[in-house]
Amino acid sequence: MKIILRDSYGRLLYCSNPYDYVINSIKWAPNGEYFAVGAFEMLRLCDKTGWTYSFNKTNVGSLIKLSWSSDSTMCAGAGGNGQVLFANIADKVVQKDNWELKLTDENKI
Repeated sequence: MKIILRDSYGRLLYCSNPYDYVINSIKWAPNGEYFAVGAFEMLRLCDKTGWTYSFNKTNVGSLIKLSWSSDSTMCAGAGGNGQVLFANIADKVVQKDNWELKLTDENKI
């Protein structure tokens, strides 16, 4: 199975290599900058062009459902074995006025 991204006119933006397992879930972050992909024992975070930020092996079975926090900093996934997986976005930078904040860890700015 592949991930294929198209723009609003149907033009191809990105096409991934085939995955070993069926992709069970894909969810765009509310800010539209990235999306999460869930499959068997796998969570992948990609930007809007398809470039992979992170690829994580999990132990929750197939990620059946993904959901984002409203500020696009946390993703939760429902695993096929009944567990819930939480992922936090790190290295996120926010600029406002003369301030620049960088999230370096889930609890450190």
